[in-house]
Amino acid sequence: RDEPCKVWVLEVGNVRTRTEETPRLFFSGALHGDERIGPTALLELACFLLGTYKSDPWVKILLETRVLVLVPAANAVGYQESRREELGVDPNRDFAFDTSSS
Repeated sequence: RDEPCKVWVLEVGNVRTRTEETPRLFFSGALHGDERIGPTALLELACFLLGTYKSDPWVKILLETRVLVLVPAANAVGYQESRREELGVDPNRDFAFDTSSS
């Protein structure tokens, strides 16, 4: 595999009640591919929220007043291969902190 993975982002919330001012909550399941529990936990959270939206008043209020932004695995290739790196790069060392051309 010679190309980076695509990062899946799930937005969970009620699009009919959403505005530009609606608070967004960000949840990251894992940055490294060898972190196994976080991605599964976030997918289970999404399933729980969507499955109980109509029957649980707390979940209904949550999803009508917030947008949950879920990134189960920032390194899906590493997750699939149970490796920390993606294409030989540790994502934890690959943040752009210097955005100038240097």
